[in-house]
Amino acid sequence: MFSSYYNDLECPEFELLSKSENIEIREYKTSRWVSTNMKNGNQDDLTKTGFMRLYNYITGKNDQKLKINMSAPVLFKINAALPFSQKDEFYTMSFFLGLKFQNEENSPAPLPFEKGVYLNTLESKKYAVICYSGYSNQRKQEENLRILGSYLIKNQIKFINSHYFFAGYDAPFKLINRHNEVWVELL
Repeated sequence: MFSSYYNDLECPEFELLSKSENIEIREYKTSRWVSTNMKNGNQDDLTKTGFMRLYNYITGKNDQKLKINMSAPVLFKINAALPFSQKDEFYTMSFFLGLKFQNEENSPAPLPFEKGVYLNTLESKKYAVICYSGYSNQRKQEENLRILGSYLIKNQIKFINSHYFFAGYDAPFKLINRHNEVWVELL
């Protein structure tokens, strides 16, 4: 599935179940990712550290020395001690492995060498997603998360509040028409 904000990159497949302005309900298929975990600290520093670990993997620091094309989004799972906040946060940063590696039996992904980098499967799930533009930061993520949470409560849609996801689709040097999303897992 390709969309204008995918920047011609491969992305996980989903079915759009409903849409209301900038909020969508999506059902994602099971997908394979390469991931790394980070805990606490400055979000920008964590992002740089995590990104470099995953970037090293896709540029050949793996057991097959295989280079893997960049995909989208860069996905952050944020677990927080307080629901829908970034207090005592624990991040998982992930790159989608691309369509070639989605069938593990037919085309297994190369194994990572770097400590703390691992292959990860996100099972098929439904998410409520809010889309927004510009450069993202913690304040914008939390603001959009509150809007999304209010929408879900108002519409009596049950969701998980112990974690959420931030999805970024653009390289840091892209200045205009940026696309960001916050995802909340539905029950």
